[in-house]
Amino acid sequence: MNESETGTVRITDSLREKVFHDVARFMMACDHRMKDQQTWELYWNLCGEEINELMTADSLVSELDGIIDSIWVLIGYGHARGYDMAGAWAEVARSNHAKINDDGVCTKDINGKVQKPVGWTPPNLLPFVPEESKIITGL
Repeated sequence: MNESETGTVRITDSLREKVFHDVARFMMACDHRMKDQQTWELYWNLCGEEINELMTADSLVSELDGIIDSIWVLIGYGHARGYDMAGAWAEVARSNHAKINDDGVCTKDINGKVQKPVGWTPPNLLPFVPEESKIITGL
């Protein structure tokens, strides 16, 4: 099992999978369908609402609520679009972790932006887009 440790928080592949599963389970209970335009439009609107709540939070608790709710509805939007969210997450994590050097840190510019090392490759997310979407959009 691939594990990473940040401070005292231990994140495992199974925990990452659980997050995506929790949202999918909730969506099924709400009859929110995958690859359904009405569902993804609902989640698109919810994304805006939750990000707005985060941006206008007036306490640490409401800020945390905004963060978690935003993540939840963004994952729901991805599910509704039919994206392989867990696979895409793993690919983005691979790409981001490739920016960590042999000393276990990232090189940053003067503004704190993480720099891409020589040989770094961006995430390849095309495999995680549903086939019918690739045909419609010409990908």
